[in-house]
Amino acid sequence: MYMKLAKYVSKLPNLKSLDISGNQIKTIPDSVWDLKKLEHLNISGNELSTLDGIDRLENLVTLIADDNNISEVDLCKNEKLTHFSMQRNNFEEYPEFAWSTLISPYLKIQLDGNPCVDKEANINIDEHMEEELDEKDQFSQFEKDLEEYNDYSNDEDDGSEYEYYDYDNEEDEVIEKK
Repeated sequence: MYMKLAKYVSKLPNLKSLDISGNQIKTIPDSVWDLKKLEHLNISGNELSTLDGIDRLENLVTLIADDNNISEVDLCKNEKLTHFSMQRNNFEEYPEFAWSTLISPYLKIQLDGNPCVDKEANINIDEHMEEELDEKDQFSQFEKDLEEYNDYSNDEDDGSEYEYYDYDNEEDEVIEKK
Protein backbone atom coordinates (compact mmCIF):
# COMPACT_ATOMS: atom_id res chain seq x y z
CA MET A 1 0.00 0.00 0.00
CA TYR A 2 2.81 2.41 0.93
CA MET A 3 4.49 2.23 -2.48
CA LYS A 4 1.22 2.64 -4.41
CA LEU A 5 0.22 5.60 -2.27
CA ALA A 6 3.60 7.29 -2.73
CA LYS A 7 3.48 6.75 -6.49
CA TYR A 8 -0.08 8.01 -7.08
CA VAL A 9 -0.01 10.95 -4.67
CA SER A 10 3.14 12.33 -6.30
CA LYS A 11 1.14 12.71 -9.54
CA LEU A 12 -1.51 14.90 -7.81
CA PRO A 13 0.26 18.12 -6.74
CA ASN A 14 -3.02 20.10 -6.64
CA LEU A 15 -4.82 17.64 -4.35
CA LYS A 16 -6.81 19.44 -1.63
CA SER A 17 -8.36 16.51 0.25
CA LEU A 18 -6.92 13.08 1.02
CA ASP A 19 -8.59 10.25 2.96
CA ILE A 20 -6.34 7.27 3.55
CA SER A 21 -8.08 6.06 6.70
CA GLY A 22 -8.28 2.39 7.65
CA ASN A 23 -5.36 1.14 5.56
CA GLN A 24 -2.94 -0.12 8.26
CA ILE A 25 -0.31 2.37 7.09
CA LYS A 26 2.70 2.58 9.43
CA THR A 27 4.43 5.59 7.83
CA ILE A 28 3.17 8.47 5.72
CA PRO A 29 5.14 8.76 2.44
CA ASP A 30 7.07 11.98 1.80
CA SER A 31 4.95 12.52 -1.30
CA VAL A 32 1.96 13.24 0.98
CA TRP A 33 3.93 15.85 2.95
CA ASP A 34 4.87 17.46 -0.39
CA LEU A 35 1.21 18.22 -1.26
CA LYS A 36 1.44 22.01 -0.80
CA LYS A 37 -2.27 22.61 -1.52
CA LEU A 38 -3.61 19.89 0.79
CA GLU A 39 -6.28 21.28 3.12
CA HIS A 40 -7.99 18.17 4.53
CA LEU A 41 -6.22 14.99 5.63
CA ASN A 42 -7.84 11.94 7.20
CA ILE A 43 -5.34 9.33 8.32
CA SER A 44 -7.50 7.65 10.97
CA GLY A 45 -7.44 3.94 11.70
CA ASN A 46 -3.87 3.26 10.66
CA GLU A 47 -0.78 2.18 12.61
CA LEU A 48 1.01 5.51 12.66
CA SER A 49 3.27 6.44 15.55
CA THR A 50 4.63 9.71 14.18
CA LEU A 51 3.63 12.56 11.91
CA ASP A 52 7.12 13.79 11.05
CA GLY A 53 6.72 16.06 8.03
CA ILE A 54 3.25 17.41 8.91
CA ASP A 55 4.78 20.87 9.32
CA ARG A 56 5.27 20.97 5.52
CA LEU A 57 1.47 21.05 5.00
CA GLU A 58 1.11 24.81 5.51
CA ASN A 59 -2.42 24.96 4.02
CA LEU A 60 -3.82 22.19 6.20
CA VAL A 61 -7.21 23.15 7.67
CA THR A 62 -8.45 19.74 8.91
CA LEU A 63 -6.41 16.88 10.32
CA ILE A 64 -8.15 13.73 11.48
CA ALA A 65 -5.75 11.14 12.88
CA ASP A 66 -7.95 9.14 15.26
CA ASP A 67 -7.17 5.54 16.23
CA ASN A 68 -3.40 5.46 15.67
CA ASN A 69 -0.39 5.14 18.02
CA ILE A 70 0.73 8.78 17.98
CA SER A 71 2.12 10.16 21.25
CA GLU A 72 3.34 13.62 20.17
CA VAL A 73 2.89 16.05 17.32
CA ASP A 74 4.21 19.47 16.34
CA LEU A 75 1.64 21.63 14.54
CA CYS A 76 3.23 25.03 15.19
CA LYS A 77 3.69 25.69 11.46
CA ASN A 78 0.16 24.60 10.55
CA GLU A 79 -1.32 28.04 11.18
CA LYS A 80 -4.47 27.50 9.10
CA LEU A 81 -5.58 24.46 11.11
CA THR A 82 -9.14 24.81 12.45
CA HIS A 83 -10.05 21.17 13.18
CA PHE A 84 -7.65 18.75 14.80
CA SER A 85 -8.76 15.30 15.96
CA MET A 86 -6.44 12.69 17.48
CA GLN A 87 -8.84 10.66 19.53
CA ARG A 88 -7.71 7.28 20.86
CA ASN A 89 -3.96 7.70 20.40
CA ASN A 90 -1.16 7.56 22.99
CA PHE A 91 -0.74 11.09 24.33
CA GLU A 92 0.61 10.68 27.89
CA GLU A 93 0.81 14.45 28.38
CA TYR A 94 -1.49 17.12 27.11
CA PRO A 95 0.16 18.45 23.92
CA GLU A 96 1.77 21.90 24.21
CA PHE A 97 0.78 22.73 20.64
CA ALA A 98 -2.85 23.04 21.65
CA TRP A 99 -2.29 26.35 23.46
CA SER A 100 0.58 27.69 21.34
CA THR A 101 -1.32 27.23 18.07
CA LEU A 102 -4.63 28.75 19.13
CA ILE A 103 -4.53 31.15 16.21
CA SER A 104 -8.30 31.29 16.23
CA PRO A 105 -10.78 30.75 19.03
CA TYR A 106 -12.57 28.56 16.52
CA LEU A 107 -9.88 25.86 16.51
CA LYS A 108 -11.54 22.57 17.40
CA ILE A 109 -9.29 20.11 19.22
CA GLN A 110 -10.42 16.55 19.93
CA LEU A 111 -8.21 14.34 22.11
CA ASP A 112 -10.70 12.04 23.82
CA GLY A 113 -9.52 8.52 24.51
CA ASN A 114 -5.89 9.49 25.18
CA PRO A 115 -4.25 8.70 28.53
CA CYS A 116 -3.77 12.41 29.29
CA VAL A 117 -7.34 13.52 28.73
CA ASP A 118 -9.96 13.64 31.43
CA LYS A 119 -13.02 15.79 32.10
CA GLU A 120 -10.93 18.61 33.55
CA ALA A 121 -8.77 18.91 30.41
CA ASN A 122 -11.85 19.17 28.20
CA ILE A 123 -13.36 21.80 30.49
CA ASN A 124 -10.14 23.84 30.39
CA ILE A 125 -10.24 23.96 26.60
CA ASP A 126 -13.85 25.15 26.65
CA GLU A 127 -13.12 27.80 29.31
CA HIS A 128 -10.09 29.07 27.37
CA MET A 129 -12.16 29.42 24.20
CA GLU A 130 -14.96 31.18 26.09
CA GLU A 131 -12.44 33.70 27.49
CA GLU A 132 -11.13 34.38 23.98
CA LEU A 133 -14.66 34.93 22.65
CA ASP A 134 -15.65 37.13 25.63
CA GLU A 135 -12.62 39.36 25.04
CA LYS A 136 -13.51 39.73 21.35
CA ASP A 137 -17.16 40.50 22.20
CA GLN A 138 -16.14 43.12 24.78
CA PHE A 139 -13.77 44.78 22.33
CA SER A 140 -16.42 44.77 19.58
CA GLN A 141 -18.93 46.41 21.93
CA PHE A 142 -16.36 49.02 22.90
CA GLU A 143 -15.73 49.80 19.21
CA LYS A 144 -19.48 50.18 18.57
CA ASP A 145 -19.93 52.45 21.60
CA LEU A 146 -16.94 54.56 20.61
CA GLU A 147 -18.25 54.92 17.06
CA GLU A 148 -21.67 55.94 18.38
CA TYR A 149 -20.07 58.47 20.71
CA ASN A 150 -17.99 59.93 17.88
CA ASP A 151 -21.11 60.24 15.72
CA TYR A 152 -22.86 62.19 18.49
CA SER A 153 -19.89 64.40 19.28
CA ASN A 154 -19.50 65.36 15.61
CA ASP A 155 -23.13 66.47 15.35
CA GLU A 156 -24.00 70.08 16.08
CA ASP A 157 -25.50 70.59 19.52
CA ASP A 158 -29.24 70.44 18.87
CA GLY A 159 -30.18 70.68 22.54
CA SER A 160 -31.22 67.03 22.81
CA GLU A 161 -29.94 64.72 25.50
CA TYR A 162 -27.79 61.70 24.78
CA GLU A 163 -25.48 59.43 26.71
CA TYR A 164 -22.09 57.91 26.16
CA TYR A 165 -19.85 55.49 28.01
CA ASP A 166 -16.78 56.63 29.89
CA TYR A 167 -14.35 53.68 29.70
CA ASP A 168 -11.72 55.39 31.84
CA ASN A 169 -13.52 54.19 34.96
CA GLU A 170 -13.37 50.61 36.19
CA GLU A 171 -17.13 50.31 35.87
CA ASP A 172 -19.06 51.56 32.85
CA GLU A 173 -20.44 54.89 33.97
CA VAL A 174 -23.23 56.51 31.99
CA ILE A 175 -22.84 60.23 31.75
CA GLU A 176 -25.69 62.41 30.53
CA LYS A 177 -24.92 65.42 28.45
CA LYS A 178 -27.35 68.20 27.68
